[in-house]
Amino acid sequence: MPDTTTDLIAGYWAGVASIAIGNPLDIIKVRLQAAVAPPEPIASSISQHPAQSLGKLLAGTAAPLISYGALNGILFASYSYALKQLQYYFPSSSCTSALICNGDLHVFVAGFISGACSCVISTPAELIKCQVQTETSQSGHRSSWTTTRAIYRSYGILGFYKGTAVTALRDSFGYGVYFISYSFFKRSLAESFNLDPNSSLIVLLAGGLAGCFSWASIFPLDSIKTRYQTDATNAYSSTLACARTMYNSQGPCVFFHGFIPTMTRAFIVNAVQFAVYEQVVNFLEPS
Repeated sequence: MPDTTTDLIAGYWAGVASIAIGNPLDIIKVRLQAAVAPPEPIASSISQHPAQSLGKLLAGTAAPLISYGALNGILFASYSYALKQLQYYFPSSSCTSALICNGDLHVFVAGFISGACSCVISTPAELIKCQVQTETSQSGHRSSWTTTRAIYRSYGILGFYKGTAVTALRDSFGYGVYFISYSFFKRSLAESFNLDPNSSLIVLLAGGLAGCFSWASIFPLDSIKTRYQTDATNAYSSTLACARTMYNSQGPCVFFHGFIPTMTRAFIVNAVQFAVYEQVVNFLEPS
């Protein structure tokens, strides 16, 4: 298992690569989730305003590019450390049942812990990113830095942690599913195709599938988080009130707006993320 420094470096570059590839589809997802009324079709918008649409598809990239590398480094490093501690204090050789061995449970718990640790950075990063991506001012789109200053002037430091509870829940459960899915698919696909678990094909497929399973498991939470964080009028007193209003006004389907572009993005981004992570680890710690 890589040491903490290796995890930080490999996680950082994996995060940068995933944001560079996935940001346009992430913007589509966020705008569909945040829209109170049905949004203008994406294809129609791009055909009518190609230059402006390109700018929109790059909006909000700066905040995650700066923060998501650090976030991903913390995620992988804290996951690795938590897994080592769990395996030390609760050896994985014993099984609680035929379906759940401590080894698999360790992976989920370590992912859960790493998600909780990462939300310290992910909450403000997501807040800034979502607000930039949904900003519709006619005078031009604000930069991540302009949005950061506006939030600080209006609400102070605590303003950056709007939606912390739902983000922490989303990240904790989501990354638990993420890492255990990756472990499962890597093992199962390697056996099915009779290939090395660390081969490029297995890493790409397992990473992509893990991303899809993780996002599917927490998508309603992510929809609530996005709507709550992009509420410029402070119409919602809490995330629970936000969820209730969403359901009452648009029904249960509102929690799955943007699901298809998210699944597409999740497979591509997480396939690349795990591939970059594994390559950097192999470079820094050659076997």
